[in-house]
Amino acid sequence: MDITFSSYVRGAPENSGIYLGSLDGGDPKRPAAAETAGADLAPGMIVFMRQTALLAQHIDVKRGELTGDPITIADPVGSTVNNFGGFSVSTEGAVAYRAGKAGPRELTWYDRAGKATGTVGEPDPDFLLHPEISPDGKQVAVQRTSLINGENNNTDVWLKDLASGVLSRFTSNTAADNFPVCSPDGARIAFASNRRAFSFDLYTKSTSGSGGEELLLETQRLSDWSRDGRSLLYSRADPKTGSDLWALPMTGPDRQPMPIANTRFDERNAQFSPDGRFVAYETRESGRFEVVVQSFPVPSGTRPVSTSGGMQPLVRADGREIYFIAPDGRLMAAPVTISGTTFAAGAPTALFATRLPANAANRLPSAVSRDGRFLVNQQTETVSAPITLLMSWKLK
Repeated sequence: MDITFSSYVRGAPENSGIYLGSLDGGDPKRPAAAETAGADLAPGMIVFMRQTALLAQHIDVKRGELTGDPITIADPVGSTVNNFGGFSVSTEGAVAYRAGKAGPRELTWYDRAGKATGTVGEPDPDFLLHPEISPDGKQVAVQRTSLINGENNNTDVWLKDLASGVLSRFTSNTAADNFPVCSPDGARIAFASNRRAFSFDLYTKSTSGSGGEELLLETQRLSDWSRDGRSLLYSRADPKTGSDLWALPMTGPDRQPMPIANTRFDERNAQFSPDGRFVAYETRESGRFEVVVQSFPVPSGTRPVSTSGGMQPLVRADGREIYFIAPDGRLMAAPVTISGTTFAAGAPTALFATRLPANAANRLPSAVSRDGRFLVNQQTETVSAPITLLMSWKLK
């Protein structure tokens, strides 16, 4: 039986939109260009957003085409840069939507007690994610989704000067460039991009601006670059085992990827220890996400770091602590002792409460400086708006 499903693809303008695929195979079709993911309102009908308008339109699933003219349900409707519209629908015809949007984001310095000690530049109305402090401590690379100059929802890697707060664009492709990771010498930045529309691939580019962008691997998600520059950590999806961790050698004649953790449980968001002998990551082996550590490059079993749930690990520059986000949003610190090939983590303690989401799909929206300060990427305000509910909306 041919089972059809829909998904959202974000990339270059000619590729972004809602796609229809089939579990029986065949090429996916793009019936609608859209700024956010869509939803089924009723059999043969979908809703989706273009700019701020929530639209409904009939769809011919077999042909993969929209039919008739779109009808505006509401305008304006809010959305996030993660391509989730501020709406929800039911197949019975109910539509709920919200017009508000998230407030600007700001990079704020915190000490271990949770006291704000300064900010980097002004609050940014464009959406920042995944800060990565450069090895020299002078800049921070961020994933930034621009909503200005007609670049609606275009995501690129930007560099922000930590002293002045001045922003400069690092990539400029019309596809989504994200998850920046700096090489240990600061000469290059690796990032992921969906320039092929249906997958994110790994690229590197020189921070000097010379040369082009080098494609490293296809269909991967970037996690970390070892301090010795020899290995990149990344995750990739497998239909049988879910999200797995792999390492790509960056030096030597043999640069074949090697598996790090590929069990039937999801493993992702990995970080190298400073000496490159261990890898910290999150796994759902226990039924909830926990932070664990295992040896590198030869795995020798995992050792727990978190004890009551944990995601998005960060390893301190000297390797003596591992930070992570607890399920309640607190920033936790676990002391680490390494002796030869022996690793031991002490009981985690809470440093301070954050407004950071414990979202296993993303790296920690924070970075740690060499002097132990935390650079937290957070929302400066939340713009609340009422939810409007249409009980029985139907497209005739």
